[in-house]
Amino acid sequence: MFDIDRRMLVTVVIAVLISFGLGYQYGVYIEGKRKLQEHLTRSEVSNQSTQQAKYEPARIYVYVVGEVLNPGVQEMEEGARAYQAVERAKPGENADLSAINLAALVRDGEKIVVPRVGEQTVGTSSSSVFNSDGPLDLNAATVEELDQRLPGIGPALAQRIVDYRQRTGGFRAVEELLEVSGIGEKKYAEIKDLVCVR
Repeated sequence: MFDIDRRMLVTVVIAVLISFGLGYQYGVYIEGKRKLQEHLTRSEVSNQSTQQAKYEPARIYVYVVGEVLNPGVQEMEEGARAYQAVERAKPGENADLSAINLAALVRDGEKIVVPRVGEQTVGTSSSSVFNSDGPLDLNAATVEELDQRLPGIGPALAQRIVDYRQRTGGFRAVEELLEVSGIGEKKYAEIKDLVCVR
């Protein structure tokens, strides 16, 4: 009788231990699954945020003046064209839109001057009537602009600057002018404050 009770007690203890062990293992499994799910959810949310950040274009600001009804700074998406900035500024009846390259990409901080029909313009840049108020962008200036606006730069040297820009994929710094044949330290010192790189 005592042996039977002892065996039964041992069996019950073993059963309890097995149940406890299985319960513990199940708990560990459930907790691991929950943590994995949380990690995957966080990763998914993080990926979505990163993708949204990637696909949201940066904002740029373009100053549109001249023959427009709504002159001023226009907020645009990066990659916008000149026609979009001019449309927002609402060109007037006498605006000469043929004087502007409406298909050109606009850059942050650019000034677009919309002339009146018959109005004389100094010259044209890649997207607008060219702005004689600020430094000349080496990555957008034409041969004529370089020749007219920069002291000591004739048509031949202006052409070499444009050729260098096309060959290298554009200026990354104003100092690169020293790489252009015909521009030494003295000439560079004369024009470096009159140009910029955007």
